[in-house]
Amino acid sequence: MFESLKAHVEMQLRNILCIEIDTSSYLDNAIKRTIFANSFNNNKYYRIENSLPKIFHSGQYCVFLYYLSNEMYLQDNSGENAEKVYYLNKILNSVDIFYEVTMPDIFSLEHPLGSVMGRAKYGDYFHFYQGCTVGGSNGLYPLLGKGIVMYSNSKILGDCHVGNNVIMSANSYIIDCNIPDNSIVFGQGREMVIKQISTEKYQELTKQFWSKD
Repeated sequence: MFESLKAHVEMQLRNILCIEIDTSSYLDNAIKRTIFANSFNNNKYYRIENSLPKIFHSGQYCVFLYYLSNEMYLQDNSGENAEKVYYLNKILNSVDIFYEVTMPDIFSLEHPLGSVMGRAKYGDYFHFYQGCTVGGSNGLYPLLGKGIVMYSNSKILGDCHVGNNVIMSANSYIIDCNIPDNSIVFGQGREMVIKQISTEKYQELTKQFWSKD
């Protein structure tokens, strides 16, 4: 099974990008990181069977390709191979997660087309949908707590400290501001509303994402 995944990735790199890369040194850690991240996911479609991410499950495969590119960067101390796998992920899944960005050990995504996960400090149990952006402003980047959920087209930019258990509603947008723990963010600018919720309410709203046993 390991060899089939290796052959699949290397064939895509060869046929799509016209390059030869031996992924053997990086594959095991990338698989382990993907399995660990998905082991906390309550979505039945993200459960990994046979100890390998599914190559035709775009969400699982997208997470795996990020971890593979990141492993290449960490092990080689270079982006020479990592940038190719990063680009492959971008082509196949329309998502931009740069290989130098440190995503958390536990994160997930769902049909993430058009999302850009930039430089930031990410907490575990991070989940995002399509059209989401995390990135910098004036050279400053967000600090995200645990349990952040970003619904479609939400954005977190600049010098933001976002607390634990925060839900960014669809089309919400924050820049250079702080969000307290246990909150739902609606809107943007002068029309932004921050609604405080209990931990129990947060857990109820996010139970479809995470199992935190």
